[in-house]
Amino acid sequence: MNNNMILPRIACAGALLLSLTALHAAGPYDRRTPAVEAFEKNKDAVVNIATKYVKEYPRNSFYDYRSLEDFFYGPRTRRYEFSSLGTGFIVDARGYVVTNAHVIAGATEVTVIMADESRHLASVVAENAAEDIALLKIDAGKELPSVLLGRSDDLLIGETVLAIGNPFGYDHTLTHGILSAIHREIEVKQDMSLKYLLQISAPINPGSSGGPLININGEVIGINTAIREAAEGIGFAIPIDQLQETLPAMIDPDTLSRLDFGATVGKPILPGGSAQSGPIGAEVRHLRRNSAAEKAGLQQGDLITRCNGKPVQSALQLSLELLQLEAGDTVELEFNRIEAAKKGPVSRKENIKLKARPKPDAGGLARKLFGITVGMLTGPMMNKYDIYGQVGDAVIMSIDRQSPAEKTGLEPGDVLKEMGDSEIKNLDDLGLKLEDVVAGDIVNLVINRTLKRRRGHVVQEGTFTLHARGLDTI
Repeated sequence: MNNNMILPRIACAGALLLSLTALHAAGPYDRRTPAVEAFEKNKDAVVNIATKYVKEYPRNSFYDYRSLEDFFYGPRTRRYEFSSLGTGFIVDARGYVVTNAHVIAGATEVTVIMADESRHLASVVAENAAEDIALLKIDAGKELPSVLLGRSDDLLIGETVLAIGNPFGYDHTLTHGILSAIHREIEVKQDMSLKYLLQISAPINPGSSGGPLININGEVIGINTAIREAAEGIGFAIPIDQLQETLPAMIDPDTLSRLDFGATVGKPILPGGSAQSGPIGAEVRHLRRNSAAEKAGLQQGDLITRCNGKPVQSALQLSLELLQLEAGDTVELEFNRIEAAKKGPVSRKENIKLKARPKPDAGGLARKLFGITVGMLTGPMMNKYDIYGQVGDAVIMSIDRQSPAEKTGLEPGDVLKEMGDSEIKNLDDLGLKLEDVVAGDIVNLVINRTLKRRRGHVVQEGTFTLHARGLDTI
């Protein structure tokens, strides 16, 4: 062998050894990257959500019954129980948790599992299926860690994004990718789409829905919500600005707590039409006539900066503060108002006494608006009239002749499931939706109708469009 060929190889090997030795002498690389720090800022505020469901299905044949006595006298439905997993994140130290509406839709029990593996039963404060957003409440007996909400109106295509979730039950899994696109629209079911979504390359798998999408600074910029079926490496998230707009309306004290407040609030808008950035308060968008807020002197455009002595950083924070109040409480609001005669905004303070608002009469409104007599579905009714549904559902008992309901083809026994984009679980839900309907409005009702067949019963879903008549019609 030629020794001249061996010498260069030995020289290269020696140089590599010296290089590695120099690196070792300089110390290890810093492994605490921005991604690590962003995860650690949020990990304790990310939760797993375990749900339980009970479903009832019609018994369609003789073999669905256990005995002859069961066939003649037993219930006409079969009962099944199953469970599911999802993700959420804490937005307020008092135990308010955000997740997707589809994660908890129809659940009979919702459990929030913290990072320390403690478990807490959760109540559903509000949910909006059309926006796929839900708010839960847990009572942990202490202040809880919460995420830092960012903004989504300044996103950069290609910037690094991180997703924390519970894919396939593997809790607190971190995935990373880039922001691939904005303003995407996907169809989640027939006649229902989610719009203005963020498209990301970070993997989103079953169980990760409802988890936070965070930027490299650890700020939540979205809610992970969906993966595209039969595609790899494509995920979607709801922009956090959409959450900031939707949640205050969902927990509006006028409807949710039945308090006479009367002001709807949102993110402040500059005269040019662009949203301001940062924690700057809640702007009064609309005032209900003769409401407590209007009588106290609030005006459209006022910027609320403090509530009961606490700084107000966003419309969501103000709405959560109002959620703690009851009828008889007084809320002290500090706000700024732009006045033409002044060089700058004028600071004002008003006290508003909150009174209870009576619940709307679902039965009376349904009959006056559409000619429908509604009632609550019971077990005996389900067996006697062969109606498929859940105990407590709102069901049509009778329909007035020549009414909007009769003209569209609705029938007694139809179980009301949705109105507009909102789920109808009971008569209270129906009343809250009908409260906002006025004469001339066009309303879409989704119903379940049980049809008798030779081999049993079939449940058919139908959508009916009704024109509301005046409340003084009857």
